[in-house]
Amino acid sequence: RVRSVCYSLGVKLSGVYAVDDCFRAMKLGAEMVKLRGKRHFRRTFALNDTAEYIRWVPTRKKTEKAKIAVRTIKEVRIGQCTESFAKHRDSFDESRSFSLIHGADFVCLDLVAGSAEAANIWITGLKCLMDKNFREKSATGRSHDHWVKKHFQEADRDRSGVVDESEFLFLANKLNFGLSPTKLKAKFKEHDVESSGKLSYDEFIQLYQELSLRPEIYHILMKYSKSWEFLTAEEVRKFLVVDQGACNVSLEDCQKLIETYEPAHERKESGEMSVDGFTQFLLSKECGILNPNHRKVFQDMNGPLSHYFIASSHNTYLTDDQLKSDSSVEMYVRALRMGCRCVELDCWDGEDEPEIYHGYTLTSRILFKDVISVVETNAFTASDYPVILSLENHCSVPMQQKMAQYLKDILGDKLYYAMPDPTVLPSPASLKGKILIKGKKLKPEAE
Repeated sequence: RVRSVCYSLGVKLSGVYAVDDCFRAMKLGAEMVKLRGKRHFRRTFALNDTAEYIRWVPTRKKTEKAKIAVRTIKEVRIGQCTESFAKHRDSFDESRSFSLIHGADFVCLDLVAGSAEAANIWITGLKCLMDKNFREKSATGRSHDHWVKKHFQEADRDRSGVVDESEFLFLANKLNFGLSPTKLKAKFKEHDVESSGKLSYDEFIQLYQELSLRPEIYHILMKYSKSWEFLTAEEVRKFLVVDQGACNVSLEDCQKLIETYEPAHERKESGEMSVDGFTQFLLSKECGILNPNHRKVFQDMNGPLSHYFIASSHNTYLTDDQLKSDSSVEMYVRALRMGCRCVELDCWDGEDEPEIYHGYTLTSRILFKDVISVVETNAFTASDYPVILSLENHCSVPMQQKMAQYLKDILGDKLYYAMPDPTVLPSPASLKGKILIKGKKLKPEAE
């Protein structure tokens, strides 16, 4: 069984030993507090049977709208790191709090579980559902034949053991064959040997194998396979050495690959990799073109700052277009957590406070000090390398003085003060954990 990982603030999971236990608990449902602005509501949240949606009751919305598709969740954020939680900072225990950022507009669903353990179960389960590797590994654990048969039986609505043309089209859509309905109908008639208007399971399997087989992958398999049907561990090793240029590959390594990627249980038991298993292996991260050593910083980071490309964000505060969309501090949280190292702040005079928005447009406004607060909290979540605040400053001198005070008070020791050598910028390595301010200086007569 896949082991669970405890994500939340050092809490132990009592009685939850595997991810399946988390899913089981989530499907049973849990009462949680849902935050909305300054208000909060008690709702019961549950994962549906197919683990595709999270639903909640009671709700004033239509039943179909009171749900979130798991595939739309962008991030599971632990603790109290959103605007709504800022308004309830002292009302709820942080170890019970988490947020789901979902949809194209990065909507926040802020939740407080009944206990830290319950929060941890949901955080663990949701992170696993979102994780592509977990989904791939879960899929490889099932028998491929069983998987196909399950879909066939779902399409066979009248349980007759055969599928008619409309049922076949429904099934083909679920299995993502990628052909037009016209071509699928032609294939259906081609495999309907008795012209009965129906396909048996065996006839469907022949059609499935024809449509799902990638000739180029089968060609590679036949190049190394003596049987022309499967690869042995030795043949997998030969492919890795000759085609992939791998070194020091043992038969034990190849056997592990067969056990990991071969979907058919009988093939796995025989130490053989079918074309389905070979396809899954070639599409896995293990065959990615990216050098795995390059998934972390591998370059020399001791050169001047100007010698590096910097992951930067333009109009960071905007949730959508540049004319009338909302501005949100959540966009700074998201950019920084995704590894962005330079964010933009368009600063303008507000009534009493400096504000951030897209000037001369209908975009909404957020407070400069709120942005600086979330930057301080999230600056080094993804990386220790420096963060640059690019200030597009349209503020009056009194407002700029307020901005300077906020930067000092909120960022504290993280704010970089030292005057660098004007001829050489400091290196990224020497600036780890520091926040730099980039902007135009006032004209001498205004200073």
